Amino acid sequence: MTEYLGGQTPKQLQKIWRWGIIATGKISQDFCRVLKTLKNAEIVAIGSRSQESADKFGDEWGVKNRHPSYDKLAEDPEVDIVYVGTLHNLHHDNMLACLRNGKHVLCEKAFTLNAQQAKEVIDLAREKKVFLMEAMWVRYNPAFTQIRKLLDEKAIGEIQFVQASFGFEGNLEKTPRLIQLDMAGGSLLDVGIYPLALASLCFGGKAPTEILATADRKDGEGDRRCYVTLKYGDKKGAQLTSGIDIDFINEALIMGTKGFIHIPGHMWHISETFTLKLKGEKDKVFKCPRRKIEGKFNFEGNESLVHEAEEVMACLEAGRLESPIMPLDESLTIMKTMDAIRKQIGLVYPDEK
Repeated sequence: MTEYLGGQTPKQLQKIWRWGIIATGKISQDFCRVLKTLKNAEIVAIGSRSQESADKFGDEWGVKNRHPSYDKLAEDPEVDIVYVGTLHNLHHDNMLACLRNGKHVLCEKAFTLNAQQAKEVIDLAREKKVFLMEAMWVRYNPAFTQIRKLLDEKAIGEIQFVQASFGFEGNLEKTPRLIQLDMAGGSLLDVGIYPLALASLCFGGKAPTEILATADRKDGEGDRRCYVTLKYGDKKGAQLTSGIDIDFINEALIMGTKGFIHIPGHMWHISETFTLKLKGEKDKVFKCPRRKIEGKFNFEGNESLVHEAEEVMACLEAGRLESPIMPLDESLTIMKTMDAIRKQIGLVYPDEK
């Protein structure tokens, strides 16, 4: 098998993989921008909710097959892999349609609304023997490739505590998807999943043994801020915060018995540097630049989407049906944790009723 650890440039990809894109929003535009830089990727189809929107997107990105529905895209025989860039509440149905048609799938986070939906799509992917991965692109950033290596080597000893925040001041009136329940809005699914995924990475993908969550939210809306404490057995835990109406420091700390890793503020999940601080030793700063891609991205740091696209294709050429860096069982465990958090803060989405 071809071994690919993420955050690298695969050297043995031979096939041209044909991609279909579901949804025409900003994240799909950014994903197309990175796909255009890959010699082994071709964008052959776009699926939208209207022919007009599909045609507009197709004109902009040079896409031949233009479908007026997501299901039509899933049925396109020329598509090998589908990127799902819709709102959270649509992921489940979009993935099921693609998997039933034998398509490999890369789906944006949050993977689904809840663990029940996640298990359903995972079971179907395994039944159909097709590739499926949650697009947790932070896992494939060059900095996190190096951090993962240090954690595997136990450079800071046994992990004891993780602290991370992710909050930004969004315009909730002009961006209803951030807050409206019918769009699966709220900070937890939108950005809180990043700190949760970091804690999961640090504690080996295991489920927390205890969960305590509170939130700031109004009736009929998603959570504006969410505060989560997790325990992973004796003297191991995490404190995680998320927000969509406030700019947090947005830094992360991974603390172990020998020292800690500090990922600086602004937006830790896209950081190109981090510091390793070991007891009695001089601090070591790691510089891990993202790949430079021309053009303006809608969201800062989305150049790193290129690494998750490469991961999908490298896994497929290696005969893998899921990524060892973002395994499906871990995506399911994270969804179960989010279910428990939402139960504590009283957050239920209409599509779940």
